[in-house]
Amino acid sequence: MHRSQIDKPLLPLHKEMVGLFRQLFKKLDEKGYIRRGLSHGDREKLFKIMLMTGDFGQTFNYMWKLFDPQNPNREYLWKKLDQIGLTDHHRAYLWIQTMLSNYLVNVEAIFRFTFLFFLNECFFTERGYKKSDMTVSSLLKALKKLYPPVQNLDKAFDTDLRNSLAHGSFWFENGRWCITSDPHFKKVICLELLEVMMKFKKANIVAMAFTDVLFEEINKGTFRA
Repeated sequence: MHRSQIDKPLLPLHKEMVGLFRQLFKKLDEKGYIRRGLSHGDREKLFKIMLMTGDFGQTFNYMWKLFDPQNPNREYLWKKLDQIGLTDHHRAYLWIQTMLSNYLVNVEAIFRFTFLFFLNECFFTERGYKKSDMTVSSLLKALKKLYPPVQNLDKAFDTDLRNSLAHGSFWFENGRWCITSDPHFKKVICLELLEVMMKFKKANIVAMAFTDVLFEEINKGTFRA
């Protein structure tokens, strides 16, 4: 997603997150936690993942516009969907599927996987972790101790929502999105659909900011041996 595609109300969030990630990379570099001398093959594979996530992000924005009531082309597009047999019910799930998959790609592929790729083993062993065992929650916890402003990422990477979506433990009730990560349903949270959609949108902005800063660091030679 290009900056020109960011809604004006979300531009301050993008600016805030770019500043946060720049400072975080600076801290990691100062502490010697950056993995250097990466092979060309590994860098190439990661680049392909970044391209894939970019395609997910663009599709996210196309779908957002498709379902936007203010989109002047919405009626024409919906008629096309009618022609292939998609009911209102199926259209809703097509929208939800796109939003959900993009959210998980942003959290898992862009944030978690890419951070694990660029952090060296010392970062994990000093904290008693194995790199392969690091979840998004444990990675955020470790990064917060190094640089406390990382807690601002909680606004985009909501733990309850993320766990529920990753495990498929959610449903819709009275026009609300209900989530749980408890198999006994002792903790159930129901959110307005618009609230969930905005969480998805914010995660997309955070992922874009992270990618922007990541490419800045690559161009600066941060990861060279």
